[in-house]
This record gives sequence, structure tokens and C-alpha cells, in this order.
Amino acid sequence: MASIRKHRSKRQAQVRRADHSPTSRSFMYKADAVVWARVVDWKMDSGELVADQQVLNELSIRDLLIRYEETVSPSKRRAKVESDKIDLLLCHSLRSSVFLFYDQVQIFNIGL
Repeated sequence: MASIRKHRSKRQAQVRRADHSPTSRSFMYKADAVVWARVVDWKMDSGELVADQQVLNELSIRDLLIRYEETVSPSKRRAKVESDKIDLLLCHSLRSSVFLFYDQVQIFNIGL
């Protein structure tokens, strides 16, 4: 069941179910909050949202990157380039230092 309340200058939509963890999000407009709450409610009914948070906690970065590479990347225009970058990340041990280094290299390449 979804509820919408005024929180400071925004509207906060909350969806609570017995078999799911509570989900909430803030919006500037009440209409946006109502639409989001309906979509989340529908996804909970259809089974698109994972009911058990433990399943999400057990996923590793490696699992997420592989899933992204298999499902999202192929539909992109630069799928090969993105796939190569993901493969580069996967060949390392995926420690946080690898991501930090990669992030610093990207900032240097962009010139930020």
C-alpha cells in the first residue's frame, strides 16, 4: 500500500508491504509521487522487485558487471568499447584501489 506525505517542501511517497522492505522516494510534485508509487506497487505485485534484501547483499561487483555486460551493453552503440572496459575491470582482482585508479584516469582523460 502506498502513502504520500508532505515532507518539508517536497512530497514523499512510501510503499510498504509485509513481504518487501519499505521503499520511499521524494518528489517535487504530488503527481510524480503518485505515479512512482503506482509503478513500484505494480512491480511488487508482478515480482520485478526482489522481496528478500539478502539476495541483493550477496551479489558481488563482479556479478553485477557481468550481468550489465550481458544485458545492457549489447543494446548500446559503443557496446564493444564498453565491453572491453568491463573485461579490463574483470581481469583485475576488483579491489577498491582498481576502481579508484580507473576513476582518476577517467578524470584525467576528461580534463576535469
